[in-house]
Amino acid sequence: MTPSRSAQRAPNAYAAALAGIGQREQDVTADVTNLPEPATDAALRAVGRTIVNFQRLEHNLKLAARLGPMQGTAQKMQQDIARRQQRAETLTLGQAIQAWLGYGRDTQAQTVWTPDLLEVSMQVTFSLEPHPETDDAHAKALASLLETRNALVHTRLATFPWESQEACEALVLELNAVNAAIGEQLEYVTSLLKGLAEAQAELADSLREAVALASAGSDGGEGSVSVAATQSRRWASIEGSTAMTVFHRDENQVHSLQGNHIAGVATPGNGARQVEMWHGRMDAGSATPPHSHDTEEVVLFLTGRGRATVAGREVRYDAGDTLILPATQVHQIFAETESEFVSAMPIGSTVKLPDGAVMELPWRR
Repeated sequence: MTPSRSAQRAPNAYAAALAGIGQREQDVTADVTNLPEPATDAALRAVGRTIVNFQRLEHNLKLAARLGPMQGTAQKMQQDIARRQQRAETLTLGQAIQAWLGYGRDTQAQTVWTPDLLEVSMQVTFSLEPHPETDDAHAKALASLLETRNALVHTRLATFPWESQEACEALVLELNAVNAAIGEQLEYVTSLLKGLAEAQAELADSLREAVALASAGSDGGEGSVSVAATQSRRWASIEGSTAMTVFHRDENQVHSLQGNHIAGVATPGNGARQVEMWHGRMDAGSATPPHSHDTEEVVLFLTGRGRATVAGREVRYDAGDTLILPATQVHQIFAETESEFVSAMPIGSTVKLPDGAVMELPWRR
């Protein structure tokens, strides 16, 4: 079928509209086709090489944009990875740069993770060791490259004087420098991604073993396991752990102080991440020193009888009673009979004497 004359004229109309000045189609394309071949070829090759290198940089940054903390069961993490991959594919170069500069650094949003108590759960975080001068130079270089790329693609190539051999030669020199800058940043990003992949592969072996052991122990009561695997590099680190930890009673290290015998049964040193717990026994007639916490503390008395003062108010306790002690309120416990208790508070709670001196308690290590 032969196109109609109006259809044949359509390309000319589009060309005229794009040119903006009513030029004929052959006038629009004449600048490129009639250039001296060596200058045209060199300029176009430089442009093509630059576009490809920008695409390579964008591709690697999109890979990096998938990073960030992951937590949950294996199935949930797989779903999260798939969502991140789909989201990363839609990013522009500028968005990918922002994501890359945010991941693994302090600009990441910190999320509170609640482990699944019925299934084996994991948490994996990606981080880069901070190097302020290098990071700042890297960020500025990427910002400059983004500005150069946007100007080149959206403005300069459309209005470039292709008929000028001198302009083409200058463009080649300029783009050679741009490609060198892209290569430098691409090498930096790629080296970090390769390192993260190596560390992740090593960590995966530890996590697979931990999951297998934890799953096997879930039916046996005491067979649960905790594994914390860390792979460190000069430039990157990845941390992961299973959600469940069993710290057996015979592992407790009891510290005695003025008739108080206390062990830290859940501390950062044995795997706790959010809540700290102590197990203690008070001799009959003993008392704790007056002190306060900068967070709320909960004390459950398992055995015994006694009293406690909280901000000047006195209350009594018996076995099975619970004290909920407000933050910053000075309190003191007096055991009239031998008393056993457990105490819980958020990780990092500061304990102070009434004069403001911080108490360094050995069972918290």
